Amino acid sequence: MTTRLVACVWVATELDRRREGIAQALVISVLNIAADISCREVHLKTTTDLLGAIALYLKLGFEPLIEAEDERVVWDSVFKQLE
Repeated sequence: MTTRLVACVWVATELDRRREGIAQALVISVLNIAADISCREVHLKTTTDLLGAIALYLKLGFEPLIEAEDERVVWDSVFKQLE
C-alpha cells in the first residue's frame, strides 16, 4: 500500500472576512480532497490563541494531540475559554 502525504501549508481568512463561513468551506474542501485521494489521516496545526478557528476544528472532528502534561494544561485552558 502506498502512503500519500499531502500538505496544505497555510490557510487563513482575512480579518475583515471572518465569521462568514469561509474557513469552514476551505477546511471542508481540503478534507474532501484528502478523502478523494484516499488519505487516511489529516493533521492540522494551529496556535491556542485562535479560539474561533479551534472551535471550528473541533466541530469538524479534529482533536488536539496532547503529548505532555504542560500541553494538557494549555488545552484545558482553551476548552474553558470555549465554554
